[in-house]
Amino acid sequence: DLKTYLPRLNRLDETPADWLDRLDLELDAMLSPRPTWHLPGGNLVVESEGVKRFVRLLTPRHHQQFVVGAVTRVQNKIGEWMRAQLILSASVAVIAYIGLLILGMPYALTLALLAAFTEFIPVAGPLIAAVPAVLIAFSQYGFFWALVTAGIYYVIQSCENNLLVPLIMKHAV
Repeated sequence: DLKTYLPRLNRLDETPADWLDRLDLELDAMLSPRPTWHLPGGNLVVESEGVKRFVRLLTPRHHQQFVVGAVTRVQNKIGEWMRAQLILSASVAVIAYIGLLILGMPYALTLALLAAFTEFIPVAGPLIAAVPAVLIAFSQYGFFWALVTAGIYYVIQSCENNLLVPLIMKHAV
């Protein structure tokens, strides 16, 4: 339990075994984050105090303020990147949904949501999202519509890479 160990954080007379117990506890807190929404700023915060406690544990006292400040800045940038990534995912979902509706594809909403979720996977995400749509188009309408569906996903990816990412990310990070 963290509350039983917190009073021991500043003890000077602890043994190496005590220090290792504390280190293990701090590593557990840092490596098993609990995502929570920080509503006022809309930031996704991942156990920020646990990370800061861990950094304080490993940093000499005279450097702690600087290092904790750097950790805070990194956490803020990651939060800004995460918000931008969510905006990109939502944008891709809307564009994919519209494109799939125009083609008359079954499961357009499901496929658009898949495109949004796989947006978080670098490089392979758009390909993973396109495969089910292309296979459904092929099974329902034939080879030509499978190619058209693949083309739609290619256009979506091109628009995202060349328009959306530069516009959204330059404001976020």
